[in-house]
Amino acid sequence: MIIVDSDTPRIVGTNVDFGSLVLDPIALLDGIFQPASPGTLDWESEDGVITPHLKGWMYTKDLAGTAAKMRMTYYAEGDNGDYVHLATRGSDQHLPDNDDFELTEIDMAPYGDPAVVRVVVATTVKNANGHFIVNDSQTFNLN
Repeated sequence: MIIVDSDTPRIVGTNVDFGSLVLDPIALLDGIFQPASPGTLDWESEDGVITPHLKGWMYTKDLAGTAAKMRMTYYAEGDNGDYVHLATRGSDQHLPDNDDFELTEIDMAPYGDPAVVRVVVATTVKNANGHFIVNDSQTFNLN
């Protein structure tokens, strides 16, 4: 396996963030817990299969009674320069016991395909109907 590209996802949203383990000291002064720097998204290649590998930390706060997880949506390049959906995969869900600030380590590479050229990394929260909805996201392309 070799790394053919690398990106730096940092998602700061409502109640769920993603990035490094290091807290943002400026935001912390205001009582806000969010990552100071990004996590990593390595584009790994083995035998022609591209597997985006997401590593970092999911930050949650004020989510008692619900759940959060990371989601990766994979795309290939279409014939007209558009993108064709290949797959969507999620991390294990995090079920907070209370509304306190919590950290969950993320290390996921659940899907690989020779055609993957784009991935959308998203934080998600479970809604009242039991479905995970996108909270915030970032899009990355294989270069």
